[in-house]
Amino acid sequence: MIFNWGDLPSVTAVTNTLSKFAKVLGLQANPDKTNIYMGGVRGDVKQLILDATGYIEGSFPFRYLGVPLNAGKLNKEMFADLIAKIQQSLHHWSAYKLSYAGRISLINTVIFGLEQFWCSTLLIPKGVIKMITKFCRNFLWNSEEGNRKLIWKSWVSCCEPHQEGGFQIKEVLAWNRSVMCKWIWDIENHSDNLWVNWNYEYNIKSGIVWDQEIKPCHSESRRNILQVKDLLLQQFGSSDAVQQILHSCAKNGKLKMDLIYEHFRTKFEKFRWPIAVWSRAVLPKHSLITVLAMQNKLATIDQLNSRGICLVNWCVLCKQDAESHTHLFFRCYFSSTIWSIILHWMKISGRSMQLKRELNWIVSRRAKKHWKALWFSGCVAALVYSIWEERNIRIFQGIEHDIQYVVKRIQFILSTRILHVLPTCRHVMFRVACNV
Repeated sequence: MIFNWGDLPSVTAVTNTLSKFAKVLGLQANPDKTNIYMGGVRGDVKQLILDATGYIEGSFPFRYLGVPLNAGKLNKEMFADLIAKIQQSLHHWSAYKLSYAGRISLINTVIFGLEQFWCSTLLIPKGVIKMITKFCRNFLWNSEEGNRKLIWKSWVSCCEPHQEGGFQIKEVLAWNRSVMCKWIWDIENHSDNLWVNWNYEYNIKSGIVWDQEIKPCHSESRRNILQVKDLLLQQFGSSDAVQQILHSCAKNGKLKMDLIYEHFRTKFEKFRWPIAVWSRAVLPKHSLITVLAMQNKLATIDQLNSRGICLVNWCVLCKQDAESHTHLFFRCYFSSTIWSIILHWMKISGRSMQLKRELNWIVSRRAKKHWKALWFSGCVAALVYSIWEERNIRIFQGIEHDIQYVVKRIQFILSTRILHVLPTCRHVMFRVACNV
């Protein structure tokens, strides 16, 4: 791809250079496969250029390395390929029986990988971001067209770090703005590359990017730079504050995207209990259900009634009281009995029957990395997951397991998990695992 001014002398100079290149190396441009794109060029000059080159005139928008290029403003239709790829991937995965943790892992790896290439190149319109967010949210909560499900946790809160009760999914809008800040950083620090030198020569002649304003004659890339500049000034107040923050987010002369992302993303209150929930001794699917239980985001009957879905509020586990988060974890006779057996198995006594207190107790212990602390955090999360799983099995499948069955299942999961994450403790855990 070769850029030049839209006049006949510039185009003639390029074609002459290509002719010399062909004589030296024997590589010649194929007129049938070469297009020439012109923007803002008068009709008479355009015809002279086409006659001089012999190339076919192409039409905007066209794609280069998968990214749409246009002489004017990019719209939603130009991002159809990105949306189609995301929809195709999500539709393919929907055919598999995946846990919430598995769906989050796919969103964080495959879908974010597709988004990141586009985010690092241009500012994605908010309408496209809303569409991508909608697809990912419906995929996470298994909600499809004609099969709507209640969404108990907002997408913004799902995108927050573990410490703030989220699932560490990247916010596309905040990440897009953060990555685009690299353009401002390169210009501000006079990075030694052709793109920066060209901008200083033709666009930023004054040498100060903060004084530039968006004009109708600006190209899309220049518009993006100035839009990012305006966003930074709106976010932080002044150019001095922006420069100070950018320098604080840089290491060894390079801007760190994760650091600048922290300034753009939505922030929530931090908690202590996620340290115990997202422990390496806890299975990811157990962690996610435990997080939802801590935030009262599971679809218990009392929550369904609050949404206008009228059901008889009756706990299917103990058949004695109304179902709620507090009742299930662990006021219910079924869950409290299992918890008492697990505590006796772990040789721990004097514990409460409240989920929040148990998790905070784990965090407050000094030896959080000790295998006993990891073992206890794994026990709590496995118990929460097993109780919720048994509750759903009884409601949707009509199968009832007794207390001993659930206890043996929890013991087996914990023993295998601890032996896997802490192989050095095999001599300590061998006796416990044999007793399961």
